[in-house]
Amino acid sequence: MEHASAIVKSWYKLADDLTELLEETHSCDVIIKVGEENDFEIFKAHSLILRARSEYFRAALSTTWSRKNSNGFYIIKLYNMNISYDIFGEVLFYIYGGYVFAPGLEVTEKLQLMIAADVLMLDHLINFLEEDLICNEKDYVNRYTSEVLLTVVQILGCKELLEICEKKLLCRPRNLFYSKEFLSIPRYYLIGFLERNILGLNEITIWDRVLNWGIHNTPECKSLNTKNILDWTMEQVDALKANINEFLPLIRFFKMDPKRFIEKVGPYKQIFEEDLYDEIIKYHEKFIEFEPTYEVLSLRLNSVILNESCLKPIASWIDLPEDNRSSWYDKYVKTNTKINYEEIPYDFHILYRRRGSKLTETEWCKYVYNQGPTLTVIKVKDDDYRCSVTIFGGYKSISWSEENQENRVGGDGFVFSSYTMSEYINLRWIEKHLALNMHLGSGNHSHDFRLGKEIYVKSSAYTIDTIEVFKVIKKEVL
Repeated sequence: MEHASAIVKSWYKLADDLTELLEETHSCDVIIKVGEENDFEIFKAHSLILRARSEYFRAALSTTWSRKNSNGFYIIKLYNMNISYDIFGEVLFYIYGGYVFAPGLEVTEKLQLMIAADVLMLDHLINFLEEDLICNEKDYVNRYTSEVLLTVVQILGCKELLEICEKKLLCRPRNLFYSKEFLSIPRYYLIGFLERNILGLNEITIWDRVLNWGIHNTPECKSLNTKNILDWTMEQVDALKANINEFLPLIRFFKMDPKRFIEKVGPYKQIFEEDLYDEIIKYHEKFIEFEPTYEVLSLRLNSVILNESCLKPIASWIDLPEDNRSSWYDKYVKTNTKINYEEIPYDFHILYRRRGSKLTETEWCKYVYNQGPTLTVIKVKDDDYRCSVTIFGGYKSISWSEENQENRVGGDGFVFSSYTMSEYINLRWIEKHLALNMHLGSGNHSHDFRLGKEIYVKSSAYTIDTIEVFKVIKKEVL
């Protein structure tokens, strides 16, 4: 231990000695101009240290790139790189000293420093800052997730922090799509979102936000009134069309409600390829023997709880033959992450979602009654110390309705539970559901959420975080 301590002290002494060189400008042979061409600040440094510490400066100071001027200095211009003077000062200190004093920096400064480190190819600094943000800035990351994501999505080395941000935003996708950062996310990243089969937003909302992204990122259209596209010039329409064209096949226009499609999408007919728009209209009008040439993507699952991996076992239990139910009475089924979404034989239309606030029977009746078969999913609080699982739910083969409740008709179906929905799901068949409102299952195997903010499972109470109810509809065979 004493030997290790001595080594650490030697490293600190080395760092101090090297950082002192920053003050000895008479021995510098590099001038770095940071800012813009007409507004920059000068930093002096030593080419030997820059070459040793940064791939970027090693290339910039190579004989093929740079020559000394008449005063014996290499000149490096860091113009228009989104690096402020103060941030570059921190970068230079790290290059010489090998560390940054993270507690002395605001989180916004750490994010700016990550961007500068990425530009200057300082991977070790990126890794240090990523770990610091994950371990020491959890509250900020939770509160300003979209802002953090916009930074880390541009940095290849920040995979862990990016995954944390994505996980949080997929539980609250509106927080991203309606944030100011959404309009600045890179094109390739937006495409990745649109390729998801589960997103937690309805398709009209997705279309509206993608349209806004397109307008914001098309210089000819940025200041135009989106409500009056008929007043735009053909040049402006064509510019938006070119910018947004690759997104359109990824939006489920074929699965939109026809009236909503005409209302929300119809005014922008000009930015569609004519054959695509015509095929959507024909599909909605159910032309006999009409087969679209464009791919008709399945309805996106509008859920912030479920994931693709759990849909296959849930769908297979909806179709479970009656003579198999006894042998499949209580099963732990491994979920499969590599499924073909098109093979799922059902669409799940969101009827109701409630987060946080108390769930009432009046709301339940208003949104869920008389909808036919339904799937109910309940996520409990992640920090609930009582949790052995975090997700409960159930499928009910007949409508929730006042008539069925009065006649004590509950239908059949199943209840399920899972810890993460990404490994195993426990399913239990129920021959007859309890004929009670806001109650899934039967006997000891039931999920009772009549109290609004809690769900009771086998007499244990869990705090409800989110509840979703889906109308289960057999997919049309085209």
